[in-house]
Amino acid sequence: MLEAWSRSDDDTEDSTKIVALVKYLTVWDSTGDKTICYLQWTSMLNLIEAVVSRHGIRTLKFDGTINRGEREEVLSAFRQPWGQRLY
Repeated sequence: MLEAWSRSDDDTEDSTKIVALVKYLTVWDSTGDKTICYLQWTSMLNLIEAVVSRHGIRTLKFDGTINRGEREEVLSAFRQPWGQRLY
């Protein structure tokens, strides 16, 4: 299952918790609201990122694998309105 999720195949069936998360994030993203999803494991963060990206939800990732400069860039981007962001 982890391998299938990480590939983000369209035929992968998401768990009910993931479906609920995507539902909420889709509504909040469409209104311009931002949401922070805190996860204990970076492997789960990677899977969530793949799933929500597949649904067209914009993401920024902040975890222990990025260096100090990248962290500042992510925080700066998070503080900006979505429409002003350069990807």
